[in-house]
Amino acid sequence: MLRDLARLKVDSIAQLAKADPQTLYDRLCKITGHRQDPCVLDTFTCAVAQARDPHLPAQKRKWWYWSRVRKSSQKKNH
Repeated sequence: MLRDLARLKVDSIAQLAKADPQTLYDRLCKITGHRQDPCVLDTFTCAVAQARDPHLPAQKRKWWYWSRVRKSSQKKNH
């Protein structure tokens, strides 16, 4: 993920806190030329959440928490 963030020119916590996870994911897909696994989006979401809130509850510091959030949101939208 550090390499991916470097590709995206995100090199500080402050930059990460201002980033939109979906935009990071979309840009990475474009840079690499292929669709990334959705877990990459979940990891970006987790990283951004932690950058924005250093006191984030422990359960929200795991990328798979954000996978469940994403999947739940997708079910509601269909």
